[in-house]
Order: sequence, then structure tokens, then C-alpha cells
Amino acid sequence: TDIGQNAKTHTSYNTFNNDQTDNMTMSLKVTFIDDPSADKQIAVINTTGSFLKANPTISSAPIDNYPIPGASATLRYPSQYDIAFNLQDNSARFFNVAPTNAVEETTVTSSVSYQLGGSVKASATPNGPSAEAGATGQVTWSDSVSYKQTSYKTNLIDQTNKNVKWNVFFNGY
Repeated sequence: TDIGQNAKTHTSYNTFNNDQTDNMTMSLKVTFIDDPSADKQIAVINTTGSFLKANPTISSAPIDNYPIPGASATLRYPSQYDIAFNLQDNSARFFNVAPTNAVEETTVTSSVSYQLGGSVKASATPNGPSAEAGATGQVTWSDSVSYKQTSYKTNLIDQTNKNVKWNVFFNGY
């Protein structure tokens, strides 16, 4: 997509399944920004959805002494999981990530924008922490994601030039 000033975006979607007993599925959206005035390749990575298997179990145990087959079921969701990215390419570096602090809100909103000429801005929530760096330009590309995250808390636990890792854990009902 042409976003002006000879800059273009290319978006790729991919879904990963771990095919293990927890059967977690994660969908990623990666937008590459080709800015002729920047000296680096820009990529913005969003998780566009995930699925965690509830590990259902159905019991034939009697309820109140009445034998009702399959009358009891249990769903066992994970109490915590990690999401991590690492870069293998020697020239690639993480510059900015969101969320950066604990997220305890019911609705999680993250947005990122890129201004041609090198300015990057990220915000974890509409009123939350934000950061920016670089020069200014005249054309801006932006993307955001918003989702409900009840009962879980997200913490950024590792961030280097090559690695980023979040821990998501159960925080209550």
C-alpha cells in the first residue's frame, strides 16, 4: 500500500499452532514499512488473536446420587503463559514494544504509528505509557489493536535489541 512520499507498507498474516496438549494458537500480523528516508527496515508486529484450549473433561460421576452420564464438565484454562519473539537477523533490532508495563484493564488497547522520516510512537493504552524517538515527517501510518483481557495481567519481562518477552498470568475473576 502506498502511504505517500514514495513509502509503502506490506502486511503479512500468519497463524501458528504449537500442536501440543495445550493447543495454543497465535495469529500475528506483521506490517513492513518501506521508508526511503529511513536507514533501517521498520516492522510492526501485532498479535491479532490467540486461542488457548480449555482442556475440557467430562465426568460420569453421579450428581446428588443420581447417575447422569456426562452431567459434569470441567474447563481447565492455563494459569499463565509467555509470549516471546527473538530476531535471528544480525541487522534487525527491536526498537519499541507495547505494552511495556503491567496491563490489568479489562480492555487492552495498543497502538503504534510511524511518521515518514523516522519517528515511531507507541502507546500501551489510550492514557497509558508512551514513547517516541526520531525526526518528523509529513505522512503518518498507524495501526492499533484493542481486545478484552479479563482475569489476566500482562508484564513485559525481557526486552533487548534481539529479544522481547511478556508473561501473561491469571489475576482473578
